[in-house]
Amino acid sequence: MKFFAWDWVNPVSDPIGSGTWKELTEHGKTIIEVSAPSDVAQQSTWSLFDSVTGKAYLTEVDGFVRLVAPAEAHPEEEYVFEASTLPVILDSFNYPLTLGECLASLPDAGYVKKVGDKLEYVAQQDVIWNDDGKVSYVESIEYKGNTFSWLSKYQTIQNLPSWVANSQNSLNKDLFSRFSADGETLVAQEESFYSDNVFYGFQNWVPEDPESLFGRVITPISASVENGSLHLNQPVTHQQERVSLAELDFGLSFGTPYDGLAIEQFSYDQEYLGKVSVTVPAGTFDACVVTESNFVAQTAAPNAIYTYWQTNVGTIKRSVYDPMWVTTYDREATKLPAVN
Repeated sequence: MKFFAWDWVNPVSDPIGSGTWKELTEHGKTIIEVSAPSDVAQQSTWSLFDSVTGKAYLTEVDGFVRLVAPAEAHPEEEYVFEASTLPVILDSFNYPLTLGECLASLPDAGYVKKVGDKLEYVAQQDVIWNDDGKVSYVESIEYKGNTFSWLSKYQTIQNLPSWVANSQNSLNKDLFSRFSADGETLVAQEESFYSDNVFYGFQNWVPEDPESLFGRVITPISASVENGSLHLNQPVTHQQERVSLAELDFGLSFGTPYDGLAIEQFSYDQEYLGKVSVTVPAGTFDACVVTESNFVAQTAAPNAIYTYWQTNVGTIKRSVYDPMWVTTYDREATKLPAVN
């Protein structure tokens, strides 16, 4: 193996040294060990090589070659039990092991939604048009009931997902409203539609033009997951198809069937992280923490990570990291509906 010097003036030099490389296997992973002469490893102000050993280690991670470093393993105590002991240990472990168990353990476990129930929030979002890079809002989510239909005007589009017809007059609807930080000016509104375990999408508009709807329709591909089946620290992947309302309008105007529209394949990992105590302006509450890591097809890294602190009343805190939309968008509850 030959080594060359490189700088902005002379991109490639004559060989400055020779070294070796070899393959190693650690924990089932192939690692390339590259050895350079000490004078080569030490002559640069920044180098891949350890200045003492003259070695560098490379491996593949998510389709890219990455630099890795050896680390010393520290032994930990390990306890071994017979299989028959496992139920006894779990029964004595007083901690909710599923999202369903967590929600059932909260003080508001008896809550039943009523039309008009509203959660109110303060929110802060990253923006590019403010000097400090952030803007604050007052927000609310109001429950409107469970007898709604959606997408009725698109029923003539061929091959619509079956849930559109099957859910007529039976969907839940929430109304989200966003106001300026002083609560005086309505900035935007959005309606979302869902059944007990499935979210079907949303439509939003600006107050100046309530007839111009934007939004997205979501059709689940994978089976829905009950709260009782979402286990602690065990991610569950959901597969969906998403299509915009603008695409449905196009299909309606030109007679294009649903499967001829621009449909995005989408997936996200949902994970229950445990039960915690959290303080927001509305007070201090026990809550169940759930994350959603969103992926767009053909990408390896998550495009967005949403973290929810949930109670039976609703989400009392939300944190969003979404570099494709808004870097951060945080929301905390200021007022909750009364528990029945």
